[in-house]
Amino acid sequence: MKFVDLFKLSTRMFKARTSRTLLTVLGMSIGIGAILFLVSFGYGLQKTLLERITTSESLLTLDITEAKSGVVTLNNEMLNKMREMPGVEDVSPAFQLTTQGHISDISADLVTIGVRPSFLRLGGIRITEGETLKDEEPDGIIINSSVAQVFGKSEADELIGSDISFTFFLSKKIEGGNDSENQALERIDFEKKFKIKGVITGEDNVVYVNSIALEDLKIDKFGQVKIKCESQQKMEAVRDNILDQGLLVSSLSDTVEQANQIFKII
Repeated sequence: MKFVDLFKLSTRMFKARTSRTLLTVLGMSIGIGAILFLVSFGYGLQKTLLERITTSESLLTLDITEAKSGVVTLNNEMLNKMREMPGVEDVSPAFQLTTQGHISDISADLVTIGVRPSFLRLGGIRITEGETLKDEEPDGIIINSSVAQVFGKSEADELIGSDISFTFFLSKKIEGGNDSENQALERIDFEKKFKIKGVITGEDNVVYVNSIALEDLKIDKFGQVKIKCESQQKMEAVRDNILDQGLLVSSLSDTVEQANQIFKII
């Protein structure tokens, strides 16, 4: 049978049952279109999500915290050990302080996070308004967008350029008592004025202060440390070294890998 004959037989079926043919073609078109849409949507969502939560440096970064046992402390001695580990390019610690912020005649309870500019960069934290922290301007600070409301502003960028002062409350050990009872809060009225330079989107009343400006507080205990590795290949060795020290390790690259696996399944 020639091709022309086959073609005529096929077209005759189309003519005989036009409605059935049209419904079949329509159903197949809708099915193919739906599949293409879902695949495209999935890839687009994956690309958008990963671009929002990652930067090239954050993918080479390990987040270090203390174990619940508290046997190993994140202090300056431990930071120096980390800096000497093979494969480590940068070590950036952070500490947290209970704070009162003062702008003009308004005071508000805040949380101060003391960091170096590299900590924000390694964490992939993006500034939505203004400028980021700079070592050459240690008196500049960054605020979460929600801080504006506690100081009576509707928009956070209205506070950019404003001066702010702080009262810090530091935990100090006292003699006697057990571990839960030998802590007291010491009030420190910091005389130095700071200037609000930038804004980060966030719901907590948090301010980021350059730790260089807080050296007089003599902080020797850190809540978190970010370590930038020299390359992706050296991350696992650095992770193992940190774990051997009795500390906890996580990384954004693990989260990205899990997200990629989920999208592959989808």
